[in-house]
Amino acid sequence: MTTLFYFDGLSSKAYACKIDIRSEQVHIQLDESLKIISWEREDITNFELTGNSLTIKHGTFPQETLEINGSDAVDFFALLSKDNLRSKSKVYWFKNTKTIVLSSILAFIGLCFISYFYLIPLLGEKAVYLIPKEAEVQLGQSIAATVRSSEVVDEQATLVANEFLNELKASEDYKINVTVVKSSTVNAFALPGGQLFIYSGIVDKMQNYEEFSALLAHEITHVIHQHSLKSLGRTAASSIFIAALFGDVSGVTSGILDQANQIKQLSYSRELETQADTEGVKWMVKNHISPKGMLDLMEILNAQHDSTADFMKYLSTHPETNERIKTLKNTKEIKYTYKQNDELVRLFAKLKQSLE
Repeated sequence: MTTLFYFDGLSSKAYACKIDIRSEQVHIQLDESLKIISWEREDITNFELTGNSLTIKHGTFPQETLEINGSDAVDFFALLSKDNLRSKSKVYWFKNTKTIVLSSILAFIGLCFISYFYLIPLLGEKAVYLIPKEAEVQLGQSIAATVRSSEVVDEQATLVANEFLNELKASEDYKINVTVVKSSTVNAFALPGGQLFIYSGIVDKMQNYEEFSALLAHEITHVIHQHSLKSLGRTAASSIFIAALFGDVSGVTSGILDQANQIKQLSYSRELETQADTEGVKWMVKNHISPKGMLDLMEILNAQHDSTADFMKYLSTHPETNERIKTLKNTKEIKYTYKQNDELVRLFAKLKQSLE
């Protein structure tokens, strides 16, 4: 229901009325006397819509007023708003309030979703560049100590694995250290700063030193390109993001350290895994080792995909194995012939023997 009242400006009396808004004029018929008052549209000095209440002001002193209350107020406002962009926007708002509010809420939720799952993790990843190399190395050592305290380290195999590594040109940027863990779990992972952990379960599946070299090459590439640090940064994104905003390096570091228990479950993007494969192949060529070992390693893992549950743990952090195998087969270096490294053959045999 809509009520309309006219005020003549001379008294406070409200006159019930009806109105007719035409192109150039507003006609007001008073219910009490049937008197008709006409306003020129151009003499209307102001009209405001508040909720379902419209107030129209006409002329100068004594200023006449119309008050329209009810559902028709918006429609009358729309008629008065023709050729008035600001007023049209207001009409649209009142007529579509629910739609606009719902759309705004959905847009806000969408923005929060994008920020939480994409933007903040990305910023968390980028924040790791705030960490100096020395702090990165210390961070890796701290996480390594935590991992060693919860695993059974094979001291003899660890010694031989590092002998094997010392025969190679590992990295000019980081001092790489290998720890071999006694476990049937098929897994290996790299920590920030150069700490590698290799489970005996994955070595048991290997047949030659090229495959072990490939595993080292892959994980060392993760270290050199800070893949582990970036992935930890993404998982600790919220706390790291806040610390990064204030340039708090120690806050960034502690945020990553808090995620140490997640290191064995870290997953890399397809892009990072592909980079670890391709750069790993270059690392093997640099050390005069046949990169076919990388292909053989992938084939071993892929063959065991359905038959051994433990392989799922490794493959879950190394996705799209079939695609990676296909890419490796198309790598020109795979087709080259490389001279056998007798010392690495000996050390690999010694490593296998230490695990028996």
